[in-house]
Amino acid sequence: MSAPDLAGSVAVVTGGAGVIGRAIVQGLAAAGASVAVADLATSASARLDESAVSFTRVDVTSEHQVAQWLDAVEVTMGIPTIVVPAAATVTVKSLLDISAEEWSAELASVLTGPFLVARDAASRMLRAGRPGRIVLLGSWAANAPHPHVPAYAAAKAGVRMLTQCLASELAPHDIFVNEVAIGVVDAGLSASAFAKDPELRMRSMRASALGRLVAVDDIVAEVLHLCDPDRRSTTGATVLVDCGISLRTAMDSHD
Repeated sequence: MSAPDLAGSVAVVTGGAGVIGRAIVQGLAAAGASVAVADLATSASARLDESAVSFTRVDVTSEHQVAQWLDAVEVTMGIPTIVVPAAATVTVKSLLDISAEEWSAELASVLTGPFLVARDAASRMLRAGRPGRIVLLGSWAANAPHPHVPAYAAAKAGVRMLTQCLASELAPHDIFVNEVAIGVVDAGLSASAFAKDPELRMRSMRASALGRLVAVDDIVAEVLHLCDPDRRSTTGATVLVDCGISLRTAMDSHD
């Protein structure tokens, strides 16, 4: 699929320091959008050298910091009409081992952060009478139990319902809200785990119906597709980018 023409658009992306977030930023900028990036990592700006990109250190779980950031974006760049909340964390612990503090922090990062960013940005679009696109990054972890990352799975299931609730409320105003649900990516945190355990990579590939892992470029392509102003019939949808891993069950393992 070809990249949309986003010239003149203002986009905001959280989690832009991560591998996936950074690739989305680069894809939006290459399509012509001016992109405001937020992340907690102080070194992120050094890795975002596009001239159309600005970087701000923001804690997306703070309502005040999110509002301050979007105030500055609106003043310096314009009203954002493309919103991609990509910031997230993951805690690898069983449900019986994870602490209440870890559980709360995970839900704040993975679910409350996207809610705050999407709600604030959507309110600005509504006041200005502007159409827009909000793309939430979900996960195939919302499709089935993931005992090793229970807080993450629960939060991503919440992201799916948040997508649908936002889509329903904002549809009359031409603000489209969709989810890109990601499988096991051959990059980022997964790549670090694969480096320590090469067999884990092979097991993940065998679990995929297509026999491979998700490429970052595939995620970017779907995000850009959902941001296309000419795509006007899709809202409240979940687009699975998982190489078919969600198709597999214990009865259909193909091992």
